[in-house]
Amino acid sequence: MKKNLRYLILIVFAFTSTIAFCQKIDSTQKFLRKKNLFGIPLVFFTPETGWGGGVAGGMTFLLPKEPDDGRRSQIQLAFSYTERNQILAYFPFTSYWNNSINQAYGELGYFDFSDLFYPIGNQFDEKEQATFEEEYRFTYPRIRLNYLRRIDNKNYLGVRYWFDNLTITETEENQLLSRGDILGSEGGIITGAGLIYQLDTRDNINYATKGQYFETVLYLSDGILGSEFNHRKIYLDYRKFWSKNKHIFALNGYSRLTFGNVPFDELSLLGGAKRMRGYYEGFYRDKLMGVVQGEYRFPIYWRFSGVAFTSFGMVTDKFSNIESEYIRPSGGVGLRFMLVPKDNLNIRIDYGFGRNTSGFYLTVGEAF
Repeated sequence: MKKNLRYLILIVFAFTSTIAFCQKIDSTQKFLRKKNLFGIPLVFFTPETGWGGGVAGGMTFLLPKEPDDGRRSQIQLAFSYTERNQILAYFPFTSYWNNSINQAYGELGYFDFSDLFYPIGNQFDEKEQATFEEEYRFTYPRIRLNYLRRIDNKNYLGVRYWFDNLTITETEENQLLSRGDILGSEGGIITGAGLIYQLDTRDNINYATKGQYFETVLYLSDGILGSEFNHRKIYLDYRKFWSKNKHIFALNGYSRLTFGNVPFDELSLLGGAKRMRGYYEGFYRDKLMGVVQGEYRFPIYWRFSGVAFTSFGMVTDKFSNIESEYIRPSGGVGLRFMLVPKDNLNIRIDYGFGRNTSGFYLTVGEAF
């Protein structure tokens, strides 16, 4: 409990210090423009958390010399608690400067979380996989730091630094994690750095109606950087959007490839609120993962709109073991309510289903 309190105090201190620092500079040097302080309640539901609630507050602003219609910088503090006794406290930030040529974004966070672990691999069907379910609990402080620089109108290059310190606090007796049979089952420090390339021509980052987005990240976690597990990752994320008369078609291809000594919590996970809705996140996990998903988004009335979506995905340990029988399908429908019309920010309600599994999601922002 004392450890939890220390991290919570650190996050609150970082947030309040940043607000105070910005306000102080602003009063003497006109550092901030068009400031907007906000506070909102949080209510959400996912299969991984159950119902959760909390509060979020923060400030949006423009830095000096940024155009009035430029991207707004933002700092936030969010705290939530779920019916599974999970604590999520995080301090995300995004900053744009020099006419949005430069962008820095990241997060300072602390999480006390319970989760479900299933056997690694793709060898069981959904009914068999569920029989091996085991619950465990863990805590970790998190640091996420990213910097991007625009090299022309649509291309960006940057660097990334991530840090997690995972502590496994509870496991079920005589199960895989408690026996220590799984790499990473005793926790440990996972830290690394990477290179980022982005191409972005979307008309809106919250709710794109046209354009495309591509990101690839080459990431190295190594003992030289302080990590207890040496491994590498490659992220590939492509999104394409078309629209006609407020009807939008969206396509997303996503792949996460890991190599080396990868702890179980760093393996590629299938499922969750963003990819393969209907499957519990981590229901299938392995070193390699690929997902293709599509959405049809259509207006209903006023601020309400609807969505129909479908996905196909799989995990495997190596490329030579890719087989069509291991490709899992999912699909579903959803309802949207535009919470902030100015920023095209939606409340999202989705119901997704896969083979012998399903899930309900209530959250903010689009899946992709």
